[in-house]
Amino acid sequence: MQTSLIFFLVLFLAGCGAEKRDSFQGYVEGDFISAAPLFAGRLEQLKVDRGDNITAGDLLFTLDDRNEKIALVQANRRLESAEARLGDALSGRRPQEIGVIKSQLAKAEAQALRSRQQLERDRALYDNNTITKARLDESIAMAGADAAVVRQMRAELEVAHLPAREDAIKALRADAEAAGAAVEQAQWNLEQRFVHAPQGGRVYEVIYRKGELVPAGAPVLRFLPPENIKIRFFVSESAMKRISYGREVIVTAGDRKIKARVTYVSEEAEYTPPVIYSNETKHKLIFMAEAVPAEPGLLLVGQPVSVMLQ
Repeated sequence: MQTSLIFFLVLFLAGCGAEKRDSFQGYVEGDFISAAPLFAGRLEQLKVDRGDNITAGDLLFTLDDRNEKIALVQANRRLESAEARLGDALSGRRPQEIGVIKSQLAKAEAQALRSRQQLERDRALYDNNTITKARLDESIAMAGADAAVVRQMRAELEVAHLPAREDAIKALRADAEAAGAAVEQAQWNLEQRFVHAPQGGRVYEVIYRKGELVPAGAPVLRFLPPENIKIRFFVSESAMKRISYGREVIVTAGDRKIKARVTYVSEEAEYTPPVIYSNETKHKLIFMAEAVPAEPGLLLVGQPVSVMLQ
């Protein structure tokens, strides 16, 4: 663009003698937007080409995503595993384990019932002096032991329904949350392989083609939104006092006349070469200004124009 600037500066000098008081030379410029991937990859699909008009949200290109898909599957599996472990800890022992405890409790209760019944018979026999005191004490001890086993089994069954310890549950919950974050990260990485247009415009340049390896951050294409089109023109020092921010100008491009508004005026002078500054050559200093056209769609980047004050 520096070459273009020098070219128009020369044009400016050539036309100074014949140029009208309020007419200035310039050209159409644009602030291009580059569409680039965050990560390196091979260009899988190119959905647009030079000259295409695009709208915000359009898919511009895709990169190979096999590794990202595999990473997402792995992350989902780790999340499922972490959630299962947490659910198991919150729900207590497995149904099969609880079933075993219940079966053991039923056997213990049956044995305790037999022991109580035997104790009642032995007490009746002891009252009739049929058995000795030692035999009765043995029956009492047996009934007590069987009753203790029943109490122990009931306690184990109650504990089996309880969740794991709070510290263990806290650790498992943290694991599940970390696994969930890993899934989100893997999903985001996969989405970055699909690059969409942040806004609408026209594609001016395609830098990479399908099958080529694109480095991270390297532009695959460049496009220009209409609102990024501007007029860059040059005024002499004597005309600077007539150029101000917000002033309306008329841009002539071929046979079209388009309204525009001044949005920038340089505070530093350019020298039209070859110039050695002196009071006698002061009139050869120029200043750059920019204006935004009301109808950018009627202009082409690089197009020479003339600008006149309203």
